[in-house]
Amino acid sequence: MNKKILIGTAIAIVLVLAGSGGYFWLMAKKPVEKINAVTPPVSGGAASKIVAYVGYSTAQPFWVTLGADIKAEADRKGLKFVDLTPQTLDPQEQKRLLDVAVNSEINGIILGGGGDPTVLKQGLDKALALGIPVITVDTEIDHPAVKGFIATDNFAGAVLAGDYIVKATGGKGTVLILGGTLNHPNGDARRDGVKQEVEKAGMKVIYRQADFAEQEAYQDTEEELSKPNDISAIFAAWDPGILAADKVVQQKKLQGKIIMSGFDGLQPNLIAIKAGDISSDLAQPIEQIGTKGVDMIVDLLAGKQVPKTTLIPGFLITKDNVDNYLNK
Repeated sequence: MNKKILIGTAIAIVLVLAGSGGYFWLMAKKPVEKINAVTPPVSGGAASKIVAYVGYSTAQPFWVTLGADIKAEADRKGLKFVDLTPQTLDPQEQKRLLDVAVNSEINGIILGGGGDPTVLKQGLDKALALGIPVITVDTEIDHPAVKGFIATDNFAGAVLAGDYIVKATGGKGTVLILGGTLNHPNGDARRDGVKQEVEKAGMKVIYRQADFAEQEAYQDTEEELSKPNDISAIFAAWDPGILAADKVVQQKKLQGKIIMSGFDGLQPNLIAIKAGDISSDLAQPIEQIGTKGVDMIVDLLAGKQVPKTTLIPGFLITKDNVDNYLNK
């Protein structure tokens, strides 16, 4: 059954109900102020609850994939689900959509901490006042409304990536690391883990702050490969970054001469591994993060305690095991 739901004064949401669960599809064309969750009465504990996912941005594949996994688990748990992830990489837009969730008939929030956590304080303050439990994923946010945090163990995963680079290069040459935004904890942890391992093996490191932006990764790689250095490996702290760097490598006809390693485990990168364009990818356990986030919300709504921090190990994907993870 489909129902139109007015948001503010001029926005529609289509509510598609399936079984005892449901899914809100939001098509925002003007500023969203509130969701009026007009749903038929649903009996049962968890089945009457609505969970909002406010990721960082649909412009980054990681957040889209995570949102799909959260929705799948919410469906399995009989929860209603609304995705309020902004389309742009804009912390202010994420703030606005968090405020929408808090001002609406939402029972729990899974919040992606990829942006600037300081701008989210007002929404989190209100969530705390209203007793709406918040779980953060990917990046930790220090606020009393946040009852739990789930993420990949970024440093440990980067150590695995660094160890692979050392073995693949024989510990020779220089590693170009394409990092995230300034002082971003995930980008820094991924940089530091790789840096520790390759420097321990005697390799040199060139670090470029690429701001998790593909164009920056492309330009940084172009600049460094145009210099007389001995780059034998490139590591990007996020998957689209290494694909951008690979374009430069191919243009300079350096395929097979430079080890290419990414971090996320998204399907385009696995396809690139299968094709021989990149060498390895540290896969984040995205499905586990999504499943755990929903499970923690359900526990909190039932009055249970949840762990403050949950770090899940990543795993390395290479040509030897990529077939196990490619979508069939």
